[in-house]
Amino acid sequence: MSILASGPRAEDLSLRLVDAFANFEHAYARWIESPLQYTGLTYARIRLLGVLDRKGPQIMSALSDELVVSPRNITVLVDALEAMGLVRRQAHPTDRRAILIELTLKGVETCGVMYTQHLEGVSELFSDLSDADQRELLHLLNILGAGLERRGVIDGYPRSEV
Repeated sequence: MSILASGPRAEDLSLRLVDAFANFEHAYARWIESPLQYTGLTYARIRLLGVLDRKGPQIMSALSDELVVSPRNITVLVDALEAMGLVRRQAHPTDRRAILIELTLKGVETCGVMYTQHLEGVSELFSDLSDADQRELLHLLNILGAGLERRGVIDGYPRSEV
């Protein structure tokens, strides 16, 4: 009897992992968004603010690469953050075709509070794991990320030190 005819076998570990990842991803996405629900910010917007806070003004393509999202998504994120008064567009000093995105004073203040609080709150989940388990999880995620990169899904998967 084929797997297609009978459905996936419960002992098929790779299929169980697919289900576990899908369930975890959905729950984790809700977990990281929940503290932001009344702020007007989303996880993607917080991440963009964090990049600008750490690296200073960036061109849109650099933000797209850093956050691993499409240029269209970066435009939408910047538009929303600009409407909130958290970022502004500035002419690039040496490239007339490029626009720099930088934090406003309000963006710096918001980022200083919200980004740090958000990271600390979300990272609390990992305290359920021992230090050794956290290192192993990071190691395994890096292996899976490298596998995606080899398959052409992610270009330049950001590796974390273990």
